[in-house]
Amino acid sequence: MRKRLRAARNAIGGLRRTHAEDALNDRLVRLVLARGARRVGVYAAIGAEVSLDLACARLLAAGVRVAFPRVHGPDMVFAEVPGLHALVEGYRGIREPASHASVVSSSELQLLLVPGVGFNRDGRRLGQGGGHYDRYLAAAPLGGPVIGVAFEAQVVEEPVPCGPLDRMVDAVLTESALVTTARWTGPGVA
Repeated sequence: MRKRLRAARNAIGGLRRTHAEDALNDRLVRLVLARGARRVGVYAAIGAEVSLDLACARLLAAGVRVAFPRVHGPDMVFAEVPGLHALVEGYRGIREPASHASVVSSSELQLLLVPGVGFNRDGRRLGQGGGHYDRYLAAAPLGGPVIGVAFEAQVVEEPVPCGPLDRMVDAVLTESALVTTARWTGPGVA
């Protein structure tokens, strides 16, 4: 399934990708503002993952505090940055906050956006396989919902393989919809 969903994600290119990312970033900004979230956990895209850079810049300009993951071996923390310029190359070449950036507790994140190779409509997430997000989600109480981010082509109807350590998301945000699960509360986004 990972191979098939990566291929579907990689096939989204050119203007189609630009339009899809623009729509998803617009939807994300509207969602954050509609929920009144003041501190949001995001990620720095790698490879063909959906980039959230446009939304991050707009959220920071609107006064929303933005935190990115920083990896320490098997563990991950989120740390705030004043802007995308404050990200440095880190674990596996992924952009992350510098070591001096202030760590934010999971309970302070009012929304947490997580990448994935694929999702289903029940909120099951297929990650890269390293388990960083699953361990983070299991370690501490979160201050708000967890939202998977993916292109529509990465959301499947079929069951996603899920083990006892895998953590589900409350909704999946795509370029065309916010796919909510039974765990979702609060406003959606048009």
